[in-house]
Amino acid sequence: MNGMIIGCGITGPVLALSLKRAGIDSVIYEEQETPLDHVGLVIYVGPSGCNVLKTLGLYDKVKQSGSVSNGVEFNNHAGKNIVSVDLGNHEQKFGAGTIAIKRGEINRILREEVDSQGIKIEWKKRLKDIQITKEDSSTIASFEDGTKSHGDFLVGCDGINSLTRQIIMPDASKPQYTGSFVIGGTTDTPENLTIPSNVLLFNFGKKEFFAYYVMQSGKTVWWSDTRIPEESIGEKRAIPDESWKNILLEQHREDSALFSELVRSTNDKLIKLSIHDLPSFDVWFKGPVCLTGDAIHAVAPHAGQGASLAMESAMMLAKCMRDIPDVEYAFSAYQKLRQGRAKKIKKMSRRNVDMFSTRNLARRWIRNLILAVFPKLTKNQQDDVHGYQIDWNKKIVNTNRQS
Repeated sequence: MNGMIIGCGITGPVLALSLKRAGIDSVIYEEQETPLDHVGLVIYVGPSGCNVLKTLGLYDKVKQSGSVSNGVEFNNHAGKNIVSVDLGNHEQKFGAGTIAIKRGEINRILREEVDSQGIKIEWKKRLKDIQITKEDSSTIASFEDGTKSHGDFLVGCDGINSLTRQIIMPDASKPQYTGSFVIGGTTDTPENLTIPSNVLLFNFGKKEFFAYYVMQSGKTVWWSDTRIPEESIGEKRAIPDESWKNILLEQHREDSALFSELVRSTNDKLIKLSIHDLPSFDVWFKGPVCLTGDAIHAVAPHAGQGASLAMESAMMLAKCMRDIPDVEYAFSAYQKLRQGRAKKIKKMSRRNVDMFSTRNLARRWIRNLILAVFPKLTKNQQDDVHGYQIDWNKKIVNTNRQS
């Protein structure tokens, strides 16, 4: 078989590399003209995602380029600690640690591995249409530049606004706005600030949430989570960076002075993101066309599981295709194996969106009390999330003979 993969972010390369391990050829089609290796803020790759990287032989490379996270601290507006969560035992407990890394950097590592293994990437290929042939149920992808490509199957790894999904599921629900609008940046850590390295610091400001993380490089990545109505997203994105800095300084005026110092010291372009997720879909494929990663189960980043969830799904899809020769049966098995976990992670992420952003004084007080015992209350849930592993060598048995 040979397949077409739409999208060269995180999910597409993981799928292509996993398919190659399964003996299946593929080509990646990406709409960007050139790689975007410096985009995005820091993302967390938890143990489940890192174990996927380990299977692909990329864990050490990602670890060297990112930072192995030792913990998470939840603090109040003045910087006083509410609770700390130790992540230092993740490698011993789950087989891999938790890594913080810039999104563009992990994109680069995955893409370079794809190149080194001879998997073709075609750039400037924006998907226009998909046809399923009647003769052999294969696929023909048409692109905006007038070209066409043929494959035995096609997988949309093209993100939350997936064109693949829009083509095969034109009536499907659109991405849902979570109410969260994130402004963030990267700065040289000011010399007068003492910030622990390799610890993610979540801070519940009086008005807005503020987080920061010192990378292995010494740079500090920070972001502020602001609640705005959906109708004002375009207006907020258009606000110049210097004006946004003034807004953030005012929002965090009553909070720790450290927040304001990080904002003031940032000279790089600010990143502005409206946070959306996807509803849970009953069907993840149509004939020989399938969806994976954020194209079918995008979650808010507030639980730090989006990248791991996408990598898990990509590798599981490749396993199903390796062990179940019929494409549609393989897609059906993959859907059945992944739907429950995707729903669980989405629910957790949405819960955190609400928890991080509450402005009500009474609710904040209750939240802080709950957070103090939160690690103990959710230990089993956290172990279940982080401890999920895909055994590449274990064969998948097709138990569902429905297309």
